[in-house]
Amino acid sequence: MAEEKKAEKTNATFTKLDVDFNILFNDLDAVFANYSRQVFTAQEQTLHHNSYDQEVREQLAIELGDAEMLKEAVNETKTGQVGIVAKDDPLRNHKDIGIVVITLACRSAMRSGVLPEIAYTLSDNYINKIEKINSVPEVIAFYRAAEFHYCSVVHDMITQTDSNEEHQYSLHISRCKKYIFAHLHGRITVSEIASALRLNTAYLSNIFSKYEGITISRYIIKQKIKLIKNMLVYSPYTLSQIAFYFGFVSQSHLGAEFRKEVGCTPGQYRRKYGNKDFINSKKPFSE
Repeated sequence: MAEEKKAEKTNATFTKLDVDFNILFNDLDAVFANYSRQVFTAQEQTLHHNSYDQEVREQLAIELGDAEMLKEAVNETKTGQVGIVAKDDPLRNHKDIGIVVITLACRSAMRSGVLPEIAYTLSDNYINKIEKINSVPEVIAFYRAAEFHYCSVVHDMITQTDSNEEHQYSLHISRCKKYIFAHLHGRITVSEIASALRLNTAYLSNIFSKYEGITISRYIIKQKIKLIKNMLVYSPYTLSQIAFYFGFVSQSHLGAEFRKEVGCTPGQYRRKYGNKDFINSKKPFSE
């Protein structure tokens, strides 16, 4: 009897959630309209957020436990501006941004193998501390210090891990893949990856090919094509825009690599699988 009542209560909760979600979905058009106006205004006033690339480099540095890389990423010249999430309260705004930075750093540490309980507990303590700070400069300094602390935790974990040859190979390959995923939108060279990971180019190429059964360059192409397939289905961007975004020399270069991996051209793939609502949603970007 108790179990039946519990089930009824659970079902009622799910029913209520379904209704709430439907209401939220009905409001999405208004949210998107507001977003569109903000994007248009930002473009007209040449305003934009700080680079996502820079954010990715920060997270990668934490995942690698590389304090020097993190320092370089944090100190990069930023051409955009910090997001506004608390419009009339600068201190609240920076605290909220700090909470986001700490959360991202926490996830980066866990992706590198830091135990979730450790990472989450650190995050809880950082956020509790940040709420007690009463000046913007101190808030910024604190959440940057939290990033470096996570970085040091990852570094300690890596250096304390078994250093046998097989493990080192696995670690280098894992870091290589993380770097690739963080830079898929542009041109990536093997020498650039090796330099970022502080490894010899030939050494990295050899161990990657040996253990993955594929060259780094081919692996990069395969990962780019996976994302491009999604863009062809769910975005209105032209083939030339997609080729430029993913760092291909030209649209024909993209077409040749795409055909090699998928067996058809990007245009054929879009015509077969493309979501018409997405593709036609923005006239300026239609193919």
